[in-house]
Amino acid sequence: MPPPAETQMEPMFIRDDHSDMDSLRDLAWRLGQESASIASPQLSEIQGALAKLVRAMNCYYSNLIEGHNTLPIEIDRALKNQFEYDPGQRDLQEETKAHIEVQRWIDEDDGLAEIGFGAAGVCEIHRRFYGALPHHLHFMRDSQTEQRIPIVPGAYRQREVSVGRHIPVAPDDIDRCMNRWDDCYTNLPDWKLVLATATAHHRLVWIHPMLDGNGRVARLITHAMLKKSMRGVNLWSVSRGFAQDRNRYKALLASCDHPRRGDRDGRGQLSESSLVEFTRYLLETALDQVQFMTHTLRTDTFTRDFLGWVRSNDKLAKGDKLIEHVILYGPIERGSVPEVLGMPDRSARRVVNELSKSFLLESDSTKAPLRLNIPLHAAQAVFPGMVPDNAG
Repeated sequence: MPPPAETQMEPMFIRDDHSDMDSLRDLAWRLGQESASIASPQLSEIQGALAKLVRAMNCYYSNLIEGHNTLPIEIDRALKNQFEYDPGQRDLQEETKAHIEVQRWIDEDDGLAEIGFGAAGVCEIHRRFYGALPHHLHFMRDSQTEQRIPIVPGAYRQREVSVGRHIPVAPDDIDRCMNRWDDCYTNLPDWKLVLATATAHHRLVWIHPMLDGNGRVARLITHAMLKKSMRGVNLWSVSRGFAQDRNRYKALLASCDHPRRGDRDGRGQLSESSLVEFTRYLLETALDQVQFMTHTLRTDTFTRDFLGWVRSNDKLAKGDKLIEHVILYGPIERGSVPEVLGMPDRSARRVVNELSKSFLLESDSTKAPLRLNIPLHAAQAVFPGMVPDNAG
C-alpha cells in the first residue's frame, strides 16, 4: 500500500546538517542585505512608481513562462482599460491586468497579512486572479476529449490531471497535502523562510491544487514569501530571472519530482539533492535580479536615461522639466505646473494631457496632484534588458 500522499512530498526542508547548508545560508543572508539596499534614497519620492513598474515587469515575465507573450504597450494600455479589438489579445490583456492587481493587493494592501500565504492565501490569490477575468476564461479544454472544463476561482480541482511526466496528487488528497504545506511554511522565522521558499515553491506546483493557474499562483506566493522575509522585494522580480532561461527553471523544478537517489539523498520520498540544487538556483537567480535592478536604479543613470528618452520624443519633450520635477520632488499640485514648465496655463494643460496620454503622469482625479508613472514600454526603451527590445 502506497504511503499517504502528504508524506510523498517529503522532505519539506533541507536538513540543517546538510553539507551545502552553510553556503545556502550565506547566499540567503547576502540576498537579504542587497535587497534591503536596492534603491537609492534619492529615488524615495518615486518608490511607488518604481514598484508599479516592477509589478508590470513581473507579470510580463510570469506570463511569458506560461507561453503568454503580451507586448509591454498592451500591458500599459490594459492598466488604463484600453483593450485591443482582437479577442485573443484582449484576453491576454485581461490576464495581465488581473495578475498585476493581485500583486498590488499583496504589496500595497498587505492583502495576505490576516490570512497568510498558506493554503488560504493560495486559494485567495487564485480566487482574485480568476475572479477578475471574463467568464469565458473560466474554462480549460481537455487535450484528449476536447471537453470544456470549468475553472472555479479559488477552488481546488476535482479531477485527475497530468503535468508533463508528473502526476499530481488525487483530488481527494489535495486538502491533506495543502494542510501539510501550510503547517510547514506559514510560521517560519524570516531567516528560515528565505531558505524554505524554493521548497515551498516546488511542493506547491507538485501538489498542483488548482485546475489551472498553478504556476502563476506559485510565483505570486513566492513573491509574498520573499516580501515577508526581507525588505526591497517590490523593486525586483525573480520571475524575470526564471524567464531568462525558462527551460532551466522548468527542468530544475521537474528534477525535484525525482524520488530519493539512495541513502545519501535525504530521508524523504523525494530527492533532497535536487531540492538543494533548486534552492541554490532560486537564491542565485534572485540575487542576480537584485543586482540588475540596483544597477538600473542608480540615481544618476536612471534620471539621465529616463529624461533623455522623454526629450528624444517630440510629443513629450516640452514636459521634460515637469517629469524631472516629479522624479526629484514627488507629486505636484496642478496649479504649480505652469511655473515649473515656464509657460501659460493653457499650454501647460496641453503638456500635461500629452504626458498623461503617454502614461507618464497619473492622478486620482482631474484635480488631484500629478505623480510619475513609468510605463513598461518606456522601461523597455530606456533601460537595457529590463524587458527585451523584441518583446512580443
